[in-house]
Amino acid sequence: MKAQERLAFITEIARRNSGIGKTGMMKFLYILQAVYKVPLEYDFEIYTYGPYCQTVMSDIEYAEFTDYIKVSPKSYPNGMNKYQINPGDQSDQILEKDAEILFKYKEEIDKIVNFFGSKTAKELELYSTTVYVTLSFENNHWGNSKSEICRSVQEIKPHFSEEEILAAYDDLVSNHFLSK
Repeated sequence: MKAQERLAFITEIARRNSGIGKTGMMKFLYILQAVYKVPLEYDFEIYTYGPYCQTVMSDIEYAEFTDYIKVSPKSYPNGMNKYQINPGDQSDQILEKDAEILFKYKEEIDKIVNFFGSKTAKELELYSTTVYVTLSFENNHWGNSKSEICRSVQEIKPHFSEEEILAAYDDLVSNHFLSK
């Protein structure tokens, strides 16, 4: 996929889920690529907050530079500062230019935004890590034991309880993001 088309996906997600953070954008793109096989050509690896790819961050910066999106800091009462991404002044330009590829994956984008759009960054970290581990198990033919997958997620993310991980796994399966 061309870099320009990836910027269109970033812009479309920002349009549909205005105020999404950088972490959220990373996870949405990961799920699109990993679960729905959208050929974004990102190289994700597991990192502090789940699947991560430096190229996604570069694409977000470039999309901001071209004014397809606006990235604004947001301060929270607890002292935390995060970023929120909204459509930029040139967003219509790229969305029109790449409308065909966005239409091709409209259903997948809809599913991602509808399911993950209301999740917190922490929930997105858990859900995307669970997807990452499950797909790693499948790709390496390690089996698909729910308990083994959840145990591996907990080794990577010990700040999540076993109950939280099992609930996320079951939610992903019941919503067809993972197969049993």
